[in-house]
Amino acid sequence: MKILHIIYDSPNNKWMGGGGALRVNEIYKRFSKKENILIISGRFSYIKEEKINGVNYRYLGFYNNYLISRLTFILFSFFYIIFNHKKYDLIIEELGPCPLFLPIYIKNTPIIGSIQVILKQEFKKEIVYKILWFLQKLAFGIYKNKMTVSDYTERVIKKEISNKEKVVVIYPGIEKIKIGYNNNKKEKYILYLGRLDYVEKGIDLLLEAINFIKNDLEKKIKFYLVGNGKKDNLKKIKDYINLYKLKNRIKILGYKCGKEKYRLIKNSLFLCLPSRNENFPLVVLEAFYFKKTIICSNVGGLKEIISKSRACLTYNKENVIDLAHKIKSLVNNKFLRIQLGKKGKLWIKNLTWEKCAEKTFKFYYSILKQRNKNVLQK
Repeated sequence: MKILHIIYDSPNNKWMGGGGALRVNEIYKRFSKKENILIISGRFSYIKEEKINGVNYRYLGFYNNYLISRLTFILFSFFYIIFNHKKYDLIIEELGPCPLFLPIYIKNTPIIGSIQVILKQEFKKEIVYKILWFLQKLAFGIYKNKMTVSDYTERVIKKEISNKEKVVVIYPGIEKIKIGYNNNKKEKYILYLGRLDYVEKGIDLLLEAINFIKNDLEKKIKFYLVGNGKKDNLKKIKDYINLYKLKNRIKILGYKCGKEKYRLIKNSLFLCLPSRNENFPLVVLEAFYFKKTIICSNVGGLKEIISKSRACLTYNKENVIDLAHKIKSLVNNKFLRIQLGKKGKLWIKNLTWEKCAEKTFKFYYSILKQRNKNVLQK
């Protein structure tokens, strides 16, 4: 079976490198030897093609900056698919900002719309975000075959389009993690791990909360911010740190992956995820694997994680003072951290990448079977 998957983000993308890109790679690396798979993603450097964990990537567009990269990827990927779609048995498109609306133009090749992120973000008032949400909502009705990573997304789609809409939910997973020798210096820190987006990921809320309790915590308690971010977001974060003299409290460590990332999680006190919008963040599963709890608010896909795992400490949405108090209380309550961490570990025991990949390809095969494609493998 020849598969083409369209997703702007990729594991090595210097501007993003988010959970959606990691999910796609985790799924396909388990079938890369059995199936012919190509992922086309946005270009972020001089590299045009590469293999990541045995999966073929082709990067399209220009890489001058994030905006140019994103816009040219939309244009280049559209023409690539128009001229090459007949070569593939199945096409999967991540329905993020500016979907390509492929089912309108392509009739003979099955197409699946994959939804990792819901763009309905009430906290962003700019007209551009309203347009992006309108386009995504329009795509929900055009793509007949849809899959997503959470019950929350399924509910949103059915609410916005129709209760009769068929959406296949396939949870992401976590694999057994080996980090080798663990040089723990007994540092005490709270960890933020994710894209450094000042507003969407709630970095502004976290910074305000830290500033509010900076004199109430032991001096050795630090906050580590780990992840990629666009220049304007990084500038806002650094400006706030400098303005309120938080350099002794906050360290920006940049993007970390693999064993380095997992050591940071394992050695942390807990993780803080102040996002205003989330679907099913992989960082939660990674934290639970190491028996680390999460402080977060009851938004988006986090709702089902909070209710099903009972392993998170929640704060009232947009309430900086409540967030600050929850951080302070969890720092001082080791017993609670341990109990919540155990619950998280227990909850993820059945969430594996192997099961995720198997369910994903089972869905792919069912779509092909419907189209009478004789590509099923015995």
